Amino acid sequence: MPRDVIYIARSRLHRNRANLIQTLHTAAAFGAIGVQVRLYLPPWSRRTVVAARLDELGIRDPFDLRSSHFLHSRWKWLGFRPFILAHRAELRSAGVVYTRSPEISAALASAGMPHHLEVHEVSHLRKGGPATRLRPP
Repeated sequence: MPRDVIYIARSRLHRNRANLIQTLHTAAAFGAIGVQVRLYLPPWSRRTVVAARLDELGIRDPFDLRSSHFLHSRWKWLGFRPFILAHRAELRSAGVVYTRSPEISAALASAGMPHHLEVHEVSHLRKGGPATRLRPP
């Protein structure tokens, strides 16, 4: 098992979405089994108190949570490549890079970054979306 995971997500911390809850609990579960995880999310509202928000969502195991303005939807038109460029060295040295975002996976693949993409349903990806740029190993 890798000792460190970089998890890149598009969920907004200040919004109540199932995707956010799953992302946070996955990151916490990695930490609970001894894996160091660094989770990157888009910027959250300035009114958001991170510790209180995590507690509200049932997150008890601490992990490294960071905000990146390069994950804001305004960068989607560039395929989130600015995030990849800004964190290139960190991503290359990570034990595992993990995402649930096909758009981020496509950017990682374009940059030659090994990573894992978790998906639960692929039909929407096959309709000319990011899957056209993704290839299984």
